[in-house]
Amino acid sequence: MKKGITLLALVATIVIMSILLTTVTISGIATVNNAKKMAFASELSLLQESVDAYNTKKEGEFPIGDSIQLDTAGVTAGSVTQFAGEVFNGTKVVLYELDYELLGITSLKYGLAKNGPSDIYVVSKDTKRVYYAKGVPVGNVTYYTLTDELKSLVNYSGSSKNPITKDGVIFIPSNIEWTKDDVTVQVKIPKNYVSQTVTANASNVPLTTTDGEYNTYNVTGVSGNYAVVANYAVDGVSPVTNSKFDVSNVDKVAPTITLDSANQQLLISDVAEDTYAYFKILSKSDSLSGIKVIKYENERIADAELESYFKSNGKSVFKDIITIEPNVSTITVYIEDNAGNWTANFVTVAGNVYTGLLQ
Repeated sequence: MKKGITLLALVATIVIMSILLTTVTISGIATVNNAKKMAFASELSLLQESVDAYNTKKEGEFPIGDSIQLDTAGVTAGSVTQFAGEVFNGTKVVLYELDYELLGITSLKYGLAKNGPSDIYVVSKDTKRVYYAKGVPVGNVTYYTLTDELKSLVNYSGSSKNPITKDGVIFIPSNIEWTKDDVTVQVKIPKNYVSQTVTANASNVPLTTTDGEYNTYNVTGVSGNYAVVANYAVDGVSPVTNSKFDVSNVDKVAPTITLDSANQQLLISDVAEDTYAYFKILSKSDSLSGIKVIKYENERIADAELESYFKSNGKSVFKDIITIEPNVSTITVYIEDNAGNWTANFVTVAGNVYTGLLQ
């Protein structure tokens, strides 16, 4: 028997060391990114809660200074969904610079205007959502506001039913986050406003109740996204005007994904027990709320358990690669959007994936 290291063993050792080095590097980057997201989420949640409290205490007023037009033309498709529900003029949305003094906040990491004019926190009068105009890039995503991911990091539990006030008319949506469920809206118009009517998608909404200083109209039974318009005159002399609220956060369409499952390739050629294969994701898309997560598992997950299983389990996809472990017959691939719609695909592993191995 010849002694020494065979060429195959040397190649296998180099491959394994490369994989370990890559794994350590990726793990380190992930740790840094999570810390960055945590710091931003903590600061942003503090500001959002402070703005909500101020708005409630001041009966609809905002702690703001000058208005700005934030141009989303350069925002990636994945990040622009964070501005859902805002009123756009082309690619621009009008937001208002926060007055930290009114909020009693003196210590901030971001938003201090030290890194350019967009280094400020702003708020929308339409959705009451706080944004960081400059955005915080982390990996492939730039964060502008409290996404579901950032909320989960800091256990943010702020109400999604905060009232939105326009010209004294109050709109209270049942949800302002992305959802696959229908959204109801309560409209409250001051009693002293005359010629009152409310429409939802141009259909009249009857008066529901009269109490205190307001007439209340409950908009229910409308599916998907729609426009709510309150028409009124402030007094008997003023012309009839209107305030509009757009329900634009409903997404009932599941995301799509295309897999190159027919082209399964060897990833590592080593001894049979340590051999892996892979196939690629060719494309994925979601036209409204955007893709939240893509996961997979090297087994056939039961249909009834798919959603609950992948909420807390499954392997995250890295660089659109699905890795096939040895002795696996079926791969489950799961994709979910920010509204909670999801799709699952099942891929049968080709019988000849591991042929042609170096022995």
